[in-house]
Amino acid sequence: MRATRVWLWSACSRCRFRARSQPLIAWPVSEVPTVALVHGLYLPRWAMTVLSSRLRQAGFHPVLFSYPSWRQGLGANADRLRHFLGTLSPTSLHFVAHSMGGLVVARLLHHCAVVPAGRVVALGTPFLGSHAARCLQKNAPGRLLLGRGAEALAEGFPHWSCPWRLGVIGGTRGWGLGRFVAPGLPSPHDGTVALAETRVRGGSDHVSVDASHSGLLWSSEVAAAVVAFLRTGRFVRGVSC
Repeated sequence: MRATRVWLWSACSRCRFRARSQPLIAWPVSEVPTVALVHGLYLPRWAMTVLSSRLRQAGFHPVLFSYPSWRQGLGANADRLRHFLGTLSPTSLHFVAHSMGGLVVARLLHHCAVVPAGRVVALGTPFLGSHAARCLQKNAPGRLLLGRGAEALAEGFPHWSCPWRLGVIGGTRGWGLGRFVAPGLPSPHDGTVALAETRVRGGSDHVSVDASHSGLLWSSEVAAAVVAFLRTGRFVRGVSC
């Protein structure tokens, strides 16, 4: 029995070592559309794994991009995303971004020619600027909390003018810290970002779902809407997966 336990421990250790030694991002299959998933402020890239799994089941090749959302500004993180895309070889490329991640993608696509043009889905991104961020900017602790992305979150990215089709999903379940740090957050909101703040001139489609700001990442309704937009350029309402 002891020998069996030793053998199992050894085998598991070798498996763990092989897993760690593998690249975190695999090369995409040429026929499968690649989807770059970009997380929001404070979040690690694994926060996107539930949505990533659903995209993979729908026939896409998701890859997770990680960036220092608090320590670096919008321009620096857009540049990191550009370098990340340079490590891939997709025949077709789309983006799905959460919150601040949508601003990072917008900055990249409006300042760098990424061809051929695909589709972008933004989840809870304050394109018209964040009321919560503007409230926090009024004092030093709030500015420290937001980090280098404070100005980008406060100002937003109100006009989408690049050839990539943009679909935006906003949440209406008001669970989040935004209610406490930002008095007067316009309703409806997702607890952090107001639904009105997610609208952007030049976008192709917009839909609201009953989800909180973080809940947008785990909602089956959101996942179904993302899949529909990536396939057709429009959202399909009332479908879950």
